[in-house]
Amino acid sequence: MKPVIFFAWTLILLTACGDIQNDKEQIGLRSDGHYAHRRSKIVYLMRFSEKGNVVLTGGHQDKYEAMVKLLDPEIPDQNNVYNVQYVLLPNDSVYFYTVSPKGRISYSGLSFHPDTLRILKKSHINGKEGLLDYYFVPDQE
Repeated sequence: MKPVIFFAWTLILLTACGDIQNDKEQIGLRSDGHYAHRRSKIVYLMRFSEKGNVVLTGGHQDKYEAMVKLLDPEIPDQNNVYNVQYVLLPNDSVYFYTVSPKGRISYSGLSFHPDTLRILKKSHINGKEGLLDYYFVPDQE
């Protein structure tokens, strides 16, 4: 899909979504912590903000605490950290994507349990896709 068309479609979806906070609560997205998915020794993290963006990063589990500190919704994209807008869709789901020099990865998902977010992650770079469960980890006081 061409970038201009995709941008227009995203703008239409954002407009149609209404109140981000109410929709986010209805879907079950939480912003008082982060979501984590572990695969072997690799960890993928994401944090949703009140403003409608999600920050993502990933890496070796030995760097978990350092990666959690990178999940600041106020910082722009940087090496291996993506800060992007998400779109809340009808049918209680969320959609967003990241873009790197190699291509795009899309994420679509829904909350199927109070503290679990099931994400279909699809690489438009190599065609691989997978269904990943991200578990909520509350912020430490």
